[in-house]
Amino acid sequence: MLPEDNTLPNYNYEAKKILCPMGLEYKKIHACPNDCVLYTNDFAILKVCLTCGLSRFKKKTDRSSGEEEIESLHAKVLWIDEAFSEFGVESRNLRIGLPIDGMNPYWNLSSKHSSWPDLLVHVYLSPLIDDLKMLWDTGVEVFDAYREEKFTMRAMLFCTINDFPAYGNLSGYSVKGHYACPICEENTSYTQLKHGQKTAYTRHRKFLVRSHPYRRLKKAFNGCQEDEIASTPRNGEEVYQRVKNINIVFGKTQKKSTERNIWKKRSIFFNLPYWCKLDVRNCIDVMHVEKNVCDSVIGTLLNIKGKTKDRVKARQDLVDMGIRFELHPQSIRKRTYLRPAFHTLSKKEKKIFCECLHSVKVPQGYSSNVKSLVSMQDLKVNWFKVSRLSCVNATTFACGYS
Repeated sequence: MLPEDNTLPNYNYEAKKILCPMGLEYKKIHACPNDCVLYTNDFAILKVCLTCGLSRFKKKTDRSSGEEEIESLHAKVLWIDEAFSEFGVESRNLRIGLPIDGMNPYWNLSSKHSSWPDLLVHVYLSPLIDDLKMLWDTGVEVFDAYREEKFTMRAMLFCTINDFPAYGNLSGYSVKGHYACPICEENTSYTQLKHGQKTAYTRHRKFLVRSHPYRRLKKAFNGCQEDEIASTPRNGEEVYQRVKNINIVFGKTQKKSTERNIWKKRSIFFNLPYWCKLDVRNCIDVMHVEKNVCDSVIGTLLNIKGKTKDRVKARQDLVDMGIRFELHPQSIRKRTYLRPAFHTLSKKEKKIFCECLHSVKVPQGYSSNVKSLVSMQDLKVNWFKVSRLSCVNATTFACGYS
């Protein structure tokens, strides 16, 4: 992989001999097999979990020592405008964003196993929080090679970047069910679809300014004008007041609480002294939103089986909602007929669309080979063959063309 005259070490052992004297070694931390606790700090000398009673050590097998190893955390360092005056005096202090996502190391989308850079279990974030508190309170002494001087560098975590399910894990908010919007909370507008058996979140026009023309449109939306004003997002202090008294015991053996509460736990990030002062703490990764929306748009335009959102049940839900009368299904001789929608493409139009994608050329590294994704015989796009990032780039071009 590397040129013959490279100076990088050839073996892991040689790399360790360089890194360890510099203080870049890794540390192993034992964990309860039921995810109840990490054996560090006050629990370092325990041999039995105080929550579930399970032994700290597993019985030795033929090829396993039984130790649980915590993966190293790699945070992407970003520089942002500083809101804390004392912290901002030193321009070399770090503002850290923590991106979290899953990956499948075996390229098999049907596999039940996946790898996560960060385990989204509350107790496994404890070592990270301890390091972040130390970097905020005291900092570490580092050497600035450019200025040829030593200084105390501090760091703060200003946000996490993740998809929506990970948002729920990190923030402690329940992102499923009727109140899945973390902004509206109990005021979330939803409709339970009878035929599609899904929860549809509606009335998004309330987030627009009062003078926006979309608010006055009826036929294009739900048949009514929108006069409601969106809820004001809670700041960090308000969220902390709601979750500070939530008592939860972690571990696989613990029974889930039957109490219905949209806030499930107090996020461990509130242990950071500055976390509740941040208005935006958990950010949604645009890549996931873009990928999912593009998949649905392309699947619906090309009427790809299993991917299109324009199905019989969706049309039947329109009947129950009393909107889009021109799209209501019709029963003719014991068969259900769906009228073409304005977005319905003819076979000729599908062919033109696929030919455009099939012939597209993009800069190297922009995406995977788009040509291999397009089936001219079936007139469909096989997004599942590519990685998520490549799919985003390809579908961005496709939606721009459409």
